[in-house]
Amino acid sequence: MARRGKRQNNPPTTLNAGGLMKGFAELFHTKPKSLGECHNVWLLAMLLNTDYDKLSSYLYSEKHLKYRYFTIKKKSGGERLICSPVKRLKNIQYLVMAELENYHLPKSCAHGFVKGRSVKSNASAHTNKRYVLNLDLLDFFPSISFGRVKRLFECQPFNLQHSVASVLAHICCHEGFLPQGAPTSPMISNMIAFKLDGELQKLAKNNRCSYSRYADDITFSFTHRRNRLPSKIVNLTDDRVVTLGAHLCEIIQRNGFEINDRKTRIQHYTQHQRVTGLTVNKKVNISRGFIRKTSSMLHSFGKFGAVNSEKEHFEKYFDGYMPGRQIARMKEQPGDLFIKKIKGRINYIRMIRGTSCNIYRRLMYSFTVAIGEPNENYAKSWLDVISDSTFIIDTYTDENITQGTGFLIKDYGIVTNWHVIEGVNADNMHNVKIYPWHDFEKNLKMLEFVKSDDAIDLGLINPTFSVVAYKPLEINEKPDYSEGTTVYTIGYPNHKAGEKPTVLEAKIQGITTFLKQKRIKLNINVQHGYSGGPVIDSNGLVIGVVTNGNRVGSSTNNDGAFIPIETLLKYFN
Repeated sequence: MARRGKRQNNPPTTLNAGGLMKGFAELFHTKPKSLGECHNVWLLAMLLNTDYDKLSSYLYSEKHLKYRYFTIKKKSGGERLICSPVKRLKNIQYLVMAELENYHLPKSCAHGFVKGRSVKSNASAHTNKRYVLNLDLLDFFPSISFGRVKRLFECQPFNLQHSVASVLAHICCHEGFLPQGAPTSPMISNMIAFKLDGELQKLAKNNRCSYSRYADDITFSFTHRRNRLPSKIVNLTDDRVVTLGAHLCEIIQRNGFEINDRKTRIQHYTQHQRVTGLTVNKKVNISRGFIRKTSSMLHSFGKFGAVNSEKEHFEKYFDGYMPGRQIARMKEQPGDLFIKKIKGRINYIRMIRGTSCNIYRRLMYSFTVAIGEPNENYAKSWLDVISDSTFIIDTYTDENITQGTGFLIKDYGIVTNWHVIEGVNADNMHNVKIYPWHDFEKNLKMLEFVKSDDAIDLGLINPTFSVVAYKPLEINEKPDYSEGTTVYTIGYPNHKAGEKPTVLEAKIQGITTFLKQKRIKLNINVQHGYSGGPVIDSNGLVIGVVTNGNRVGSSTNNDGAFIPIETLLKYFN
């Protein structure tokens, strides 16, 4: 159970001119626009959509219930105390959190509670390593005291007055420490650990290893052999006894944290290496046990129903233990908690393994069947689903027919290459035939020419017909173009009636240029029929447009490449 510190329950002292300052703020109603403009407690209260008398009465009165307590079982045994703020306090904390976001600039090694980062990004830094070292900070939130939080607000970048910092600390702390369960706690903990992250990141860099932190979980990984492991970080004897380096321990202690010795472990590549619950031996992956348990829960749901399965599940795996609010929820909406738990586990598999994962698609299809809303798209391959949003484009000219590919992008229209629709404009759209692969006779005639650009080899057509039957593809605005990344291209080379689109799996080889334009080079050559088709990442998102730059009749044979998504987005705008 989390330890509790000494209660800090005294309201902040104010200057003798406090009444005058209060009157000035109330008279002119000068509500501050940001936390940096809160030069006194009355301005802070105005920023939080209240007045200081009400806020002070609520924060420092024993009459008001401010937190509810419950415990959850830890996987490692024991219980964790959760202090959940009541609605009124939580609303205030959300306002504070919105202001803190303007100052929240975590180190690249911090992955917990950071937008765009996750347990997956945290684990990604430690794949294919000889050794993985995991350690845990003891009582992470409770070790961050009221005084530390107050000093945080008094220092850079906040530089708040003593009284303002004190009120903010009272809003964010409970019983003298940072409560686990308050919405402000995760962000404040990252701010407090900013210096720790910087020092440990530097330690890792100087010793040629990797470092990351997810909340209280710290991980180092090494390519070194056992006798070459950096002694400042860890020592490992022949019989696998682990001793943390004195320099590492000193940094953690100097930053106000303590190591939980019971959770320190090091794993060799011949063992099961795990980081924040994920396998990292070769790539970031989910354990087989997690998938088997999810599949078992789903099978029980489909066979016995949600209500019976829910009761059996919590009796079997939780020994009947449930927090009070969840027991009430199970009584009010029997089976609902179990259904949401299954869906959450399936979505977690998707987050880690991507929408292309056949296991994810099989489980999600079974889930939609179990809830009575079968979605046949999940019964298909993810590439088959994406292919249904691609089209064959035939462009008729006086000399020949040019065949290429186009695809439907959400909010924009049908994208293709300029050289696929070369010579087409608003006056001769009748020269273009666009049709889906599964309906060769269907000519989608209701089209509107938008624009094309030969310099970047892109063209855009607006389908004025109903596109309800065609699911638009979505864009990954921040794709991974690193060498070796697997991508997929979809197109119609030498297409004949009734043939499915051809899907090629390729790997990125690097960045190149073609006609002074940026291109992402592939390890395969691309035929003309692929031109204008989408390049898809493993999550089923568009990261580029196929183009090899080879024109009809050209004597050159350029390497396969595609137009990066940033070029397409710039073209759209």
